[in-house]
Amino acid sequence: MSTLILSICLFVMMSVPGALSEPPAETLEADVIIYGGSFASCAAAVQAAPLLPPGRSILMIVPESRLGSVGTVGGQNFFDIRRWNGEIVTRGSFIKWFNAYGQGYPPEAMARALQTAVTAGNKVKILFNCEIEEVSKSADGRIASLSVRPVMRNPETLKVLWAGRAFTVKGGIFIDGSETGRLARLAGAGHTVGRQDAGGDMHQQAVTLMFQVRGINPAAASAYRNAAGQAEFFFYQDVDGSGLGWGGKEFVTRDPVIGAYNSGGHRFRIKGYNVAEDSEKGT
Repeated sequence: MSTLILSICLFVMMSVPGALSEPPAETLEADVIIYGGSFASCAAAVQAAPLLPPGRSILMIVPESRLGSVGTVGGQNFFDIRRWNGEIVTRGSFIKWFNAYGQGYPPEAMARALQTAVTAGNKVKILFNCEIEEVSKSADGRIASLSVRPVMRNPETLKVLWAGRAFTVKGGIFIDGSETGRLARLAGAGHTVGRQDAGGDMHQQAVTLMFQVRGINPAAASAYRNAAGQAEFFFYQDVDGSGLGWGGKEFVTRDPVIGAYNSGGHRFRIKGYNVAEDSEKGT
């Protein structure tokens, strides 16, 4: 069900709409610079593009090989949403993508949908497989330019490596919509660390381990009961008929080994799981 996509991020300009088809010049300029390829970055581009006067432009700097970041390249294809009085709280661009695919989605299809939405209107250009190396600021403390370099992922170690010469990116407005906050950190911008739903203990949003599995029997998993007679695994159908599931909350709470680990002050904690079917791959 959940899909893991491992991408060898070679610096090859992609032949997709909006992607720059030639190696970057020494200096690139745009009116709005958006760092990151996440859903938040895509929403920023989609909302900003119609507001720009004619002749103005947006440049996205995306470290990955396609848009969506963890939600596509990382295979985390399950929207862990919350509702208030039965309605989804999050609206804006997100609700359009949610309504198109439901709570679970095929990662590659979602990446294509984001690409289409971002590049509509021809005001947004995208630099894939590029990372910020350094931030330069003006005398008044505003970001003046970025030093950007191509990156690639070592296929054996999966470590991200610099893969080419640096070039300069200049702009008037800089937006960090990434999942890493690298632009904000390098610029010295104020920020907080933590999870809104888990208190101020400095633990960040879950760094989810993704597995691609086949042969799941939802009926058998749903019928399972633990020693206390409680259900542990829950499966249901999404709006498009694909499978969704979640569970493990009671297990990680009761298990003494996991409990001891989670209370030991480690950097990572073990939680339950979400699963979503990739209907394009049948996993």
